[in-house]
Amino acid sequence: MGLEIIALLSLLLAGYVNCSFVKERDLSSLVMDIMRTQRSPNIVLDNLCWNKEAKLELYREISRNNGRFVSFNISNRSLGNMKYLYTVVSDLDCNFEYLFQQAKIDGFFTYPNIWIVFGREESFDNLKLYIPVNVLFIKITEEGNLGNSSYALQALYKTHKKYSGYIENPLGYWSPIAGMTDYREIILTRNRTNFGGLPLRISYVIGSKSSFKHITDYREKHMDNLTKINYILLSFVCDLLNTTQINIIRLDWGFKSQQANNLFTKGIFGDIIYDRADISGTLSFTPAYRLQYFKYLFAPMKEFTVFFIFRAPPLAYYSNLFKLPFDMMVWLTIVALAVLCGVLIKMVFDWEAGQNFFEDIGENRPRLFDVVMMQIAIICQMDFYHEPKSLSGKLVTFTVLISATFIYTAYCARIVLLLQSNTNSITNLETLYNAKLDFGVEDQSFNRYYFTGPSDRTNEHWRRIIYENKIRSPRGDKFLHVSEGMQLVRDSYFAFHVEKNAANYLIGETFTNDQLCSLRVVETIYKSDVPHLFCHKNSPFVEFFLVSFRRLTETGVYNREYRKCFTKQPTCLGKGNIFVSVGFKECYFVFVAFGSGIVLSIAILIIEKISSLYITRKIEF
Repeated sequence: MGLEIIALLSLLLAGYVNCSFVKERDLSSLVMDIMRTQRSPNIVLDNLCWNKEAKLELYREISRNNGRFVSFNISNRSLGNMKYLYTVVSDLDCNFEYLFQQAKIDGFFTYPNIWIVFGREESFDNLKLYIPVNVLFIKITEEGNLGNSSYALQALYKTHKKYSGYIENPLGYWSPIAGMTDYREIILTRNRTNFGGLPLRISYVIGSKSSFKHITDYREKHMDNLTKINYILLSFVCDLLNTTQINIIRLDWGFKSQQANNLFTKGIFGDIIYDRADISGTLSFTPAYRLQYFKYLFAPMKEFTVFFIFRAPPLAYYSNLFKLPFDMMVWLTIVALAVLCGVLIKMVFDWEAGQNFFEDIGENRPRLFDVVMMQIAIICQMDFYHEPKSLSGKLVTFTVLISATFIYTAYCARIVLLLQSNTNSITNLETLYNAKLDFGVEDQSFNRYYFTGPSDRTNEHWRRIIYENKIRSPRGDKFLHVSEGMQLVRDSYFAFHVEKNAANYLIGETFTNDQLCSLRVVETIYKSDVPHLFCHKNSPFVEFFLVSFRRLTETGVYNREYRKCFTKQPTCLGKGNIFVSVGFKECYFVFVAFGSGIVLSIAILIIEKISSLYITRKIEF
């Protein structure tokens, strides 16, 4: 009797082992069918408590399909050393929680890695783990009896950690005979766009209390323009994902909270790093060291530019207007013409003196200095005392008069034009710094941060010089409201460091065409960059944000909002006829010449007096 019982138990055990092997072999085929259908990574990381024969069968199936396999066990220290994308195949009852926690630590629990997990229905019901929305976690449960088994495939996820239970996406069914039936391929950004009213926390930087009053009505476009367009776009994103917008308002980005390891604790940077917000609502520059914390998503500002803007001063501020009408070659030609005509006239005067022309009329013979004064009088359109008496002399004089008239007319016309012109010599930071203009900077927290201290994002040489000598002041640093700064640009010669779109709006609203035409810009001290919206590097919503912004761009919503939120650069329509009063700056060279002449005359007078006294005393003795 005992031998019969032992034989029966052996038979049952052999049947169980055989059935278990058959089941695991079926699961191997199921895994390969999922990989082919879902187009998942062909490197398989298995965490299975199967017997060796079943595992070998799985490995053979993987190899036959040009795949590779890696076994995971508790002795594996880190999944972060695995630099590939994997299809993770695991048994829910085989150290799964350790695998899950290790994968989360090493950033392995994300798409496009695909997780295929086997288990009993009650085991999945008791699963308390957070499966983010960006993870393709395929739950496989057995249905039917042993003789007619099939498997149900479902994708599990949660929209947030506090969600009760799991949201299930049915994928289809699989059986050893029929294979995959009613399979629905999962594309996360297409199949999981309904977040069920999930609160989406958005952190904004708002500098003006009135900005939220006009955040969607396209008014006051110069105020917090880095935030307003994002508020509108993120409202559309919330509609696309069916989320509830939760606004977090900050005064700055949190630059001053930066730690030694480039970690931030305050502002929108701190909100994103410490999971107080899901996405930023204000743009940020993109230095490389922030990539360890942030994922940059979208750049709403097509033409984000920061520059120094100023009205170009008149030419008289930097140049001698009386020298500018002609270039050097023309001046040399005029001098050569005057010398040549002077020599000819002197030759005529000498010939006429030999013929007694001047003695007959009781006039002194012209000397060399008289000829020089005659040439100066002709050039200046003045009368002159001596004049040739012969026909040849009159012809030479007539030629000089005609030439001088044309030169004088061209000179005067050019002077009038130059009086209305502005200088174009200020083209870089060096010439701007030396231009003797007052300086100011738009009062933004990022401007205060980058101007007041050294940074790898600025031209340190010019940052230090401009800040120490132009911005810093005992009465307070010259960080001005954008309206105040642009008013100073309009009404005086003032260089203002401002964002382009804010400046464009105020220029269009408050500047006349003549003031607009005199505007010039010089590059900023900042290094070239394109600011982006950003979220946490490991956020489960990264792909959903990227696809949502792409949809807004492709459908034209973004372009429409961009045109409404920002003002195009105003165009100069050409200068009209304007009255220009001539001041001391314009006449500076005239006064210098006049003063120099007076000083020289007095000096010569003194020399003549001394010489006369010396000669008189010498005669007396």
